[in-house]
Amino acid sequence: MLTINQEPSQIVELPVIAVDGIVRLIDPDMAILDEKTLKDIAFAMNGEFLYLKVRATYTPVEQQLCTHKECFRPAVTNTLVCGDH
Repeated sequence: MLTINQEPSQIVELPVIAVDGIVRLIDPDMAILDEKTLKDIAFAMNGEFLYLKVRATYTPVEQQLCTHKECFRPAVTNTLVCGDH
């Protein structure tokens, strides 16, 4: 059971490309690509495709976002959609 000051967390793996010792997070538009394609992109950048392990802490969101496909606008209060959806 969690106390008031504890936040649930777990270890997650984020896909990254490391080039010359600099770790770059994968752009959200590239996150839909398969692992082979990401490895090819990393190779073209003279880098390496890796998974970075980090601890993720989950907190309540300050503003709900629209759940319509590929829409990230703020949702109307007490709904899961924006004004256009």
